[in-house]
Amino acid sequence: MMAEKDSTIYVSLDTETGGLDPLENNLLEVAVYSPTVGEDSFYVWEGHLSVDPRAMEVNGIDLETVRDVGLSPRQAVTRLTDFFMPMLVTHRVQILGSNIGFDVGFLRRLYACARQDWSEEDGRCSTKPPSIPQYLTYRTLDTGVLLWAAKQAGLLPEDLPLKTDAALEFFCIQPEEGEARHRALGDAKMIFELHQELVRLLQRGHM
Repeated sequence: MMAEKDSTIYVSLDTETGGLDPLENNLLEVAVYSPTVGEDSFYVWEGHLSVDPRAMEVNGIDLETVRDVGLSPRQAVTRLTDFFMPMLVTHRVQILGSNIGFDVGFLRRLYACARQDWSEEDGRCSTKPPSIPQYLTYRTLDTGVLLWAAKQAGLLPEDLPLKTDAALEFFCIQPEEGEARHRALGDAKMIFELHQELVRLLQRGHM
């Protein structure tokens, strides 16, 4: 039976970047995850490097690997489109993340880079990629907001910091075997699980 159009699929999205500023630093890695539809992750190679050494210490990404196997911005946009389009036929998509505004900022960079990379010759036979689509930006869910709401409702210890790492530790959420913290796919999976834990906690608290 085909799903109702108004049913929702939740997708966790995470990025790893070369710094904090989407106007200056590279997007290096993207991951999307949903237990309903699956997962995807890939490196992005923008053709040049603009990274902060402090960011690279955190994520531990090998820039040589990014250069060797990373997708171009155009290819990355196509990869994301291929992931989301089948589910958008019958479902609404709800993007969630931790500090999701940060990730969306770097996705905007990705789509801007993809448009700049589209040559006049390509444009005669292909459709130019759009600006970042609404399903990636509209009413995104941030686990930080849920964490704040649960704490305000007295459902979490008063001394628990409003930080993702603290929340992951509190709920005993760890990377799967072979995955790591501060890598896009591992983080996307953990953030999805954290979202579920916080929603369940808030539901129980208001029964």
